[in-house]
Amino acid sequence: MLQSLYQLLKLLRVEHYIKNGLCFVPLIFHGKLFDGKLFLITLYGAAAFSALSSCVYIYNDIRDIESDRKHPRKCRRPLASGQVSLPAAWLLCGIMAAIALTFGYMGGGEAWLPWSLLAAYAISNLLYSVWLKHIVLVDVGILASGFLLRLFYGAALASISLSAWMFLTILSASLFMGLGKRRNEMRCENSHQIRSVLNGYSWNFLDRNMYLTMGLTITFYALWTINSSFSPEKNMQITPIMWTVPGVIFILMRYSLIIERGVEGDPIRVMFSDRILLGMSIILGGMLVILRSFFVV
Repeated sequence: MLQSLYQLLKLLRVEHYIKNGLCFVPLIFHGKLFDGKLFLITLYGAAAFSALSSCVYIYNDIRDIESDRKHPRKCRRPLASGQVSLPAAWLLCGIMAAIALTFGYMGGGEAWLPWSLLAAYAISNLLYSVWLKHIVLVDVGILASGFLLRLFYGAALASISLSAWMFLTILSASLFMGLGKRRNEMRCENSHQIRSVLNGYSWNFLDRNMYLTMGLTITFYALWTINSSFSPEKNMQITPIMWTVPGVIFILMRYSLIIERGVEGDPIRVMFSDRILLGMSIILGGMLVILRSFFVV
């Protein structure tokens, strides 16, 4: 019984729910995380996105069941290994879709923008599973768009306008992780047969552009801290929020170091594979919450 439950949770990719923390980023950066009403609305939205992402993951696993069986790691997935049947997977996919609709309504009500963002995520990922994952650069763009849609969804639920620097920071960071994922997938034996899109990439291209987007992430984030705290009276003085920039630099450096060591490149696996990286990320997140919620920065 417990083993079956564990396999179902693996199929849902529960560990990937942490990505939906991006829904809360607009609240954090606008100092509204402790607004009870907005927090609850965003929590419902994050739950909707979690259920929807599980639905997408299940559908993708169903479509990729044969190729996953040839992969050195993915062959252990619940469907590829035969520990979860196809009818059970389809049933679970339908249940998660219903949960996503329920929480989506609880969070966004009948407002058209939150629903359109959920629909955009579902449609783009379905197209990715069927077709777009075979097109060079478009595949990485779809991976990055998932992070951006979570960010925009959180902002839409809370009726918060996004900073241009925040958008550019998340965009470049998402591309950095997506390119890193593709870069390290090329390490796998028979990787070009398992993921055909890798035939259109080269190691050098992925390596150079991974570090290009890493540099852009640091630059955009630094500009956001300057823009968010600048006033004529301060005259470009160093403010408390600017002290988070070194944290972002070291987190990205640590992330790239782990990638260089040969971890496959999935952002969640990278994050939880290293206690130092996880600890630095938690500390940075805590600093941002405290600085944006309780101090003038």
